[in-house]
Amino acid sequence: MKTLPTPVRALLQSLSGQAPNPPLAKNEQRKFLELADRTHCTLYLTGGNTSFTRTRNAERRKRLWAAYDEAAAVLSSNGIEFVLLKSFTH
Repeated sequence: MKTLPTPVRALLQSLSGQAPNPPLAKNEQRKFLELADRTHCTLYLTGGNTSFTRTRNAERRKRLWAAYDEAAAVLSSNGIEFVLLKSFTH
């Protein structure tokens, strides 16, 4: 029987609220985050929400709000009304 690759196993464990077991080595953390980003799961990680995951999520939220602020300023300064749709507000 084949086992799941370490980043896949860790992502599934994290999404189900568990800490990756066994813990990830430094080189595995990078692969884990790349997989989480590629599968759009990074913001949903809860299990063993370690500092590298929290930092990554905080950086992503900061970039998201910066993009919103930039777009809102341009639209508002041109008198254009706008609303946020589902992908941003969730």
